Amino acid sequence: MKNPLQQYTDKLHTQTTAKATNSIPPKRPWHSIRLEEYRHLIQAFFLLAFLYVLGISAILRADFNYIDDLGRVAQGYKDWDGFSRYLSNFLSTFLHTDQYLTDVSPLPQLVSAFLLSAAGMVILSVLGSQKNISPWEIIALIPLGLSPYFLECISYKYDSPYMALSILASVFPLLFYKRGALIYGSISILGILTVCTTYQPAAGIYPMLVILVSLQFWNRNANLQKILKFISISAASYLIGMMAFRFLLMRPVDNYVSGSLPPLPKLIPQTLEHFKTYFLLVNSDFKKEWMIFLILMAAAFVLLTVRDSRQKKWLAFLLSGAALIAMALLSFGIYPLLENPLYAPRAMYGFGVFVALMGVSIARAKRAYAAKTICFCLSWCLFVFSFTYGNALSAQKNYTDFRIELAIADLNTSMPSPEEGEKTVQIAGSIGFAPVINHMPIYYQSLLHRLVPVLFQEEWDWGIYQFYNYYGLRNVRLDRTVDLTEMNLPVLKDTMYHTIRGKGNNVLIELKPSNP
Repeated sequence: MKNPLQQYTDKLHTQTTAKATNSIPPKRPWHSIRLEEYRHLIQAFFLLAFLYVLGISAILRADFNYIDDLGRVAQGYKDWDGFSRYLSNFLSTFLHTDQYLTDVSPLPQLVSAFLLSAAGMVILSVLGSQKNISPWEIIALIPLGLSPYFLECISYKYDSPYMALSILASVFPLLFYKRGALIYGSISILGILTVCTTYQPAAGIYPMLVILVSLQFWNRNANLQKILKFISISAASYLIGMMAFRFLLMRPVDNYVSGSLPPLPKLIPQTLEHFKTYFLLVNSDFKKEWMIFLILMAAAFVLLTVRDSRQKKWLAFLLSGAALIAMALLSFGIYPLLENPLYAPRAMYGFGVFVALMGVSIARAKRAYAAKTICFCLSWCLFVFSFTYGNALSAQKNYTDFRIELAIADLNTSMPSPEEGEKTVQIAGSIGFAPVINHMPIYYQSLLHRLVPVLFQEEWDWGIYQFYNYYGLRNVRLDRTVDLTEMNLPVLKDTMYHTIRGKGNNVLIELKPSNP
């Protein structure tokens, strides 16, 4: 006969096992959804939205026409369907209340902030059902919308709402994993299709969250069969959604980014090389202090997962480390697999989501104030940088406007009379970055040079768009069939900012950078 202590121990073990086995909630019928269950999220939603709006306030104040914005402000076109972003095309009509897209900023960026806040609330709901959301969790979500990579997204006056929607569409299906395989699978497929028809770099966010949720289930000693079922449904839905987009909706693209895979023999080595490039970019983009906080967060995530696990500690260590690595790789979506991936910051915003998922997991842990403080420090650094970046955009905008207006003024006085006929005017060189940016420390310049575009230079179409389309130049044409730099035209005017050369109907403006 067992002694009383042994009986009590057996009883406690039985209760714990039963509770753990059911740690994945059973199916709930659709009609059982109650709004009251989510009221605790409303206050957190508006607080997070306020932080996002405050964080992007310097960007809004800069009123910078970011790359593609230049064409859409001037001509009101959509043109997202060229990259198979059909939903962006469709929704833009409602946001701008017309087929012609006028500049309605900052409305699109404000909509983006609220969509990001909604995505944050979904993440909090999926990763736990506690009724009281702590300030630590709100702070941990700051990298979701204010990472340097999504700051480029929010800079687009026209594109930003659909970029934010891609994040919300990625995490939203996870709200329904308790509702049964059919509902969860169907909504997941729709979510993936929404991602692919708004902004494809978010393609890795859904599997990232699935991995984290699965790890939580396993840590709580949930039924392994239920975990595998959840993973299987998620994986199948993801593949169905991606394949449906690839073979039914996607338009082939092959310019600055390719939509095709490399040949099979080159697939693995090229993918590894692309991953290496992405992580090297993260290392160069993040300041030294940011990288230290990031590494400490990753270590804290693993240690807290092991500490709170009901599984064997060594196995929890291995699985949490593997999950962390898998999430980091998935943060770049499917781009590393492509023959010609996109390395622009806006293609890497999944990494900010990865940091936020780590942060929320840490914020949910008990007795982990040191780890939570590390999350706070990184979030604070990113929050402050958003103002640095917004003010850098303002400085670059003022500098660009000044240089273009000065060039036009000198062109007006040195160019032969407009009555003599239309002139071919070409731009050579670049104005470079504003002196304010060039005077910053190198660890700021490296990231700002990737985020702030130079919009008065010869190297690309957007670098000359404002000059030719925003000032009503008369009798001036752009002719790319000739190269005026090879004609050795005589100097008409030489200043510290540019040299104007011309003869007959040909005029060349040679720009000089602020810091040669």
